[in-house]
Order: sequence, then structure tokens, then C-alpha cells
Amino acid sequence: MGKGNVWVDLAGEGGVPLFKKFAMFDSGFVPAERTCRDAALFRRCRISSLRMDLFIGEPAAEFGSMVEETPEGLHYSWEKADQLVKVLEENRVSPYFSWCYVPLPVQPESGNFRSVPADWEKYREIMKDFAAHFKQMGSPLGYQEIYNEPVNPGAFFDGTPEDYHTLYEYGALGIRDGDPEALVGGPAEAFVLPPSECRDNASRFLDYIQRKELPMDFFSFHTYGFQEKIYLERLRLMRSVLGRREYFNHVGIHVNEMNTVPPPWPYRKTILEQQAGPAAANPDCNRGFSGRDGCGTGALGADAGFRCGCIGPDRSSGQAPARLFCL
Repeated sequence: MGKGNVWVDLAGEGGVPLFKKFAMFDSGFVPAERTCRDAALFRRCRISSLRMDLFIGEPAAEFGSMVEETPEGLHYSWEKADQLVKVLEENRVSPYFSWCYVPLPVQPESGNFRSVPADWEKYREIMKDFAAHFKQMGSPLGYQEIYNEPVNPGAFFDGTPEDYHTLYEYGALGIRDGDPEALVGGPAEAFVLPPSECRDNASRFLDYIQRKELPMDFFSFHTYGFQEKIYLERLRLMRSVLGRREYFNHVGIHVNEMNTVPPPWPYRKTILEQQAGPAAANPDCNRGFSGRDGCGTGALGADAGFRCGCIGPDRSSGQAPARLFCL
């Protein structure tokens, strides 16, 4: 074998950026029982983590009542979450919990899971208890994200961007209270507003974190659509916002929801309307997952048609509305 010199020019940028990890996203609609049933398929896909929107605070959701207020104090229901975490860990997948949305005990009267918490100290206590519980299990959570798409009008949070700053503060501090070594981050930027507004919101959020000296291990955002390689523009924008602040030199960037299909959803067609772009199809992944609930991918994320995760209830296969791609 011959020898030679290799030179890397780090001054410039070229081509599609290297995604260092491949993972998946569960939007919270897939029953935990089905996820556990099909967890071995995650190993086949060699994913590093499974991000989950837990829908805490929505009574109809599977994890909606994970914490409730009782006359004796806060009561936690751990059984389903513990089982899910154990099964994922057995299949070499790190649970990536998006702690969303607003827990029942801190919802205002006549409020819901989108409401601004009525008691910030109790919210911090709840987050501390969440983190402490899983630390006692051996810290199996890979990442802990504070909320999901808080700046997405009418969707998941009724508060202002400034209200989310406070929510992140109490949430992140609570997580670190319960597990000082936890990897915590946010804000799961939705990119539904014009880029200039997204940049300004991110800048104000980061300024708040630095001013308060809050913990942040990763900065997360979402991107849907492929026209004009919009995902690259959003990545560059977030890099530039973070790059201006030395306080965040250690912070990773998580693109934890990504798909070539843009909103609105759901699509009735069975084939993606856009090309997959930089992704290369993985036959094992395509065979392992059917599109009954939708399956897509991303760098540290996956989604399609707003429902994703596992194959159908009858373990059926067939043409998926979104293929599974490895980046």
C-alpha cells in the first residue's frame, strides 16, 4: 500500500456538511407498546438515539399524566416510561426525551398543555424529579431537551418567546438539579417564521442564557423541505448565531427533525413529492419500516407526515409515504 500526504482546508466550506450521527424521531403518536415491540429494528438501522415528544400535560396522550397533583403532593407514573427506556437501552439506542409539554400540576385554571406554567418553582421541581428518576436508573437518557417548537404560533406553546426563555431557565436548572451530568438543550426552533425573525429570536434566547449563565449542551432546530437546499441555509444561520458567542463554543447543533417533505401535513400521496437530496437510501431501513405511521429521517431526527416511529399495528409492509434514509 502506498503512502501519501492528505491536506484538509478548514478555511472553506464545500458540499453537504457531515452529519456525525443518524437517529430517529417519534412525534408522540406511536404507542409505546408498539415502539417496544419493534425496538430491535432500530438496532438494524444503527440509529444512535430516538427523540420523543412526550406530550406531557395532555391527558389523552400516553405520557400525558406522567405527573399529577394529589392531596399528598406530586404523584409520578413511571411504569411505561421506564419500560420504554429499558427496551431502547437494550437495543443500543439512547432515549432522547423532549420534555414537552406543560405538566398538569402547573397548568393554570382552564389551561392546557400549551399554557404558560402558573408556578415556575413547581415546574423546576418536576423537571428535577424527572431527571433524578432516570439518573437513579443509571442515567440512560442520552439528551434532555426543554420543550418542542415553542415559537410556532398556535401549535405547542401559548406563551411569547420571552416566556420560553423563562421556561428554559427553570427547566434546564431543574434537570441539572436532578442530574448534574445531564446533557440539556433546546429550543427546538421550528423555522416557521421568516429567517430574520428566527435569527433574532435565537439571538435573544442565547443572550438570555449567557446573561443568566444557564447550562446548554446542544442547540436544536427543525427543518422541513428541500427546495434550494433550505436545510443548509438554516444550518448556516444557526452556526452564525452561535459562532458570535464564545460562551457556546462547546455547544453541539442538533437537527432533530428533518424531512424533505414540507408542511402542511398530512399528505395523501404515497411517494415523496421531492427528491431526497443528499440522502442515500438504505434497503434494510426501507424493508424494516412501513409507512402506516410514517417514517422519515434526519440528522439526530426523523419525521414524515407528522406521525412516525414503527411499522403498522399488523406488522404489515408496503409502500411507505416516506422512505427511510441514512444521512
